[in-house]
Amino acid sequence: MKLALISMGKAAGFSLREIAGIFGRDRAWTVPRAAIAARADAVERERDRLEVLARLLRHVAACPADNHLDCPRFRKLLRVVGDQRPKTSRM
Repeated sequence: MKLALISMGKAAGFSLREIAGIFGRDRAWTVPRAAIAARADAVERERDRLEVLARLLRHVAACPADNHLDCPRFRKLLRVVGDQRPKTSRM
């Protein structure tokens, strides 16, 4: 069970230190519900961004336009993907 929880935490993007904080020294574990809810929100936002990106890529692959910048659907999808960029810089 513990390995499954660690795997889930890693898949959700938690660091090993954050995951270790869930497991107490007395074998009890505490669930940081607010942090988990915030992470679920972030995963949902990333899912939405990836869905739009997938639609954009599929459109680019199938669009018959000679120049994609002349295609209104492409330009709309491009704007949507641009609007969904994370607001913070990751370095």
